Amino acid sequence: MRMGLECVTCFIRQAVKASRAAGAGREATERAVREVMRVLLREGWDRSPPEVARPVYRAIRSALGVNDPYREVKRRSNEEMMALYPRLKEVVRRASDPLEAAVRVAIAGNVIDYAALETYDVMGTVEEVFRKDFTINDYWELSEAVRGADKLLYFADNAGEIVADKLLIETMIRVRGRPFTRVTFVVKGGPIINDATVEDAVAVGIPDIPNLTIKTISNGDPGTGPDRRDPGVLKWFEEHDLRVLKGQGNYEGFDSFKDSFFLLIVKCEPVASSIGAKVGDIVLKHNP
Repeated sequence: MRMGLECVTCFIRQAVKASRAAGAGREATERAVREVMRVLLREGWDRSPPEVARPVYRAIRSALGVNDPYREVKRRSNEEMMALYPRLKEVVRRASDPLEAAVRVAIAGNVIDYAALETYDVMGTVEEVFRKDFTINDYWELSEAVRGADKLLYFADNAGEIVADKLLIETMIRVRGRPFTRVTFVVKGGPIINDATVEDAVAVGIPDIPNLTIKTISNGDPGTGPDRRDPGVLKWFEEHDLRVLKGQGNYEGFDSFKDSFFLLIVKCEPVASSIGAKVGDIVLKHNP
């Protein structure tokens, strides 16, 4: 997905948000904003938002002198969602269609997004998502794919949210009546916004899922994993027969990939325009 002009001002706002999350003062925040503006003037605006986000957040971290501005925010998000996990699990257990309920809970978890939102209410969002119709609803394709697949590739989005992802994968296994032979759970190899990292995945018990391996993709820094378009990442898609990608960032970066499912809350106009929905809509889209 090509970056929209709205993304330019969004990245500048993100510099301010990240600075606040890190506890930076006015001088450091201004330095971060100015560095992000330099990056935006240098980078091509015909690229996808995740591609531009990497140098943007590298500039923010450098300006602030902080490796992970959202580290404390992510820790709290993980703890809050783990505290809610029993309630969310009960919501799914009592549903007439547990898999659809788990999908809705996972999409509701996508509200934990500090790039797009300042605050969130997970249980309030869960209630709202259960009242809404999907604007794009390819649930039955997903349901059939879950029951027939052997290997699951799951691209996670944010810290905290991954607790809902864990519940979704557990529910997939329950409705199948058997584990997947392979689950590859993909997170960022280094900090960027409040995206989930290996540390977050371990903290919420993702490795407890049977036959699961955690892999990383790059946050733009050397040694953090392959780029989205790396041949190795393309091979991951080829090696799995069920591919689920959570959140706006993964849609922005992988929207052209075939036979993949995208689960998200639409939070900005560029994504809304690209996917064919409105801001605030919930989407379960299958790229055939």
